[in-house]
Amino acid sequence: MDNRLFYLLNQAQHAAFRFADTACKSATGLSVTQAAALMHIARHEGAPQKSLADAMGLNAPAVTGLVSRLRNGGWIHAQACEHDKRATRLFLTEAGRELLPRIHDLVSELNHELSGDFSEAELATVTRFFHHVIQRFKG
Repeated sequence: MDNRLFYLLNQAQHAAFRFADTACKSATGLSVTQAAALMHIARHEGAPQKSLADAMGLNAPAVTGLVSRLRNGGWIHAQACEHDKRATRLFLTEAGRELLPRIHDLVSELNHELSGDFSEAELATVTRFFHHVIQRFKG
């Protein structure tokens, strides 16, 4: 068995995200990143754009482009913060809200694909490993 963990983690991430992006575009017309952003905005309605950048690990130009694409698609709208005119708060549009059930169904399907025929104990180990990696290497 190949134990090159960084290599395998990179390969697994690449394969999973390529698969998820294709499935997401087919099911919703959005990239997996755009769908993740909509889910974050739905959970944090009215939060500043910086909150989305932090949650998704994106720099300012990347999140600005993402927000622009979501706005142009009619999925979200933004408004200036009443307390800080430099900040922008993000909200779902009705179209964005209507798309959420399809996104949630897709996430369930993708999680099912990932879990495959692993036992609950094996999945608990994988989950523990991912949490370990996140905690150990978070910036």
